[in-house]
Amino acid sequence: MERCGSKLSGGEMKKVKVKNGIPSEKEGDGSTQDYSTASDEELEPEPVEKLNLELKSQRKEHALLRLLVSCANSYCSQFHPIALLKKQVLQCVESINLWSDLPLVPNEQEVTGLMIELCRKPVRILFCPRSVLEVTVVLRQIGLQCHQVSCQVISTCEARYKQWISKSLRSRQRQNYLRLRRSIKCLSPVLQLILILITLELINIHTVCDKNPTEYQQYLKFLKMILQYTENLVTYTNPEKNKWEETLELTHKALIKIRAFSEKQQMLMQLAK
Repeated sequence: MERCGSKLSGGEMKKVKVKNGIPSEKEGDGSTQDYSTASDEELEPEPVEKLNLELKSQRKEHALLRLLVSCANSYCSQFHPIALLKKQVLQCVESINLWSDLPLVPNEQEVTGLMIELCRKPVRILFCPRSVLEVTVVLRQIGLQCHQVSCQVISTCEARYKQWISKSLRSRQRQNYLRLRRSIKCLSPVLQLILILITLELINIHTVCDKNPTEYQQYLKFLKMILQYTENLVTYTNPEKNKWEETLELTHKALIKIRAFSEKQQMLMQLAK
């Protein structure tokens, strides 16, 4: 059904044809301009095609995320403090292994194998919290002091042994050498115990984030106690000091403190799930 109407344009009457409630005008060339909008099918893709495009986009995003997560999990730094601590521990173990060539020092190859296996365990190093880095720094300092003690013991023992064989030691030096031989039989397992301890703490180092502020400060105090013990060992085992009796007394006190803290079940390896 068609109706004809008219409208004013610049003072002139213009015929407008209305068809099905939609006005249309006749242009000068006789064509008709339709005001009706294009169909939805012409402007938008089919619903199924749109859904497929969205699914493909999501699959691409998920694949990229899986790739990023895989790269993060397999990332291994050579110069991160945690990686450097592992290297330091293994270097110290190698140094202590040289004690097996010293007189009356037992071979500790089983401990060496254990340490190598422990150091191979991955530790997350990306986006480490401040508490993790603080603990790592203290553990590295402990490892450094243990290595220094080991080097000094080897140097002193080898030098004194040569003098013993050549009978060039004076009476007091001979007594010091005998005390040295007694002391290193105790120091060897104690140093290895400390290296195992700091390695196990390193493996579970992210557990430190679960500690409340009070527990964290107590734990730091415990680690700094071990650090002070190893620093004193460096002083006492210095070739110029030769305080081997004092070394044994110091070691005995340190072991008591380590055992007392261990009984509180506050070490990271004890808290790890």
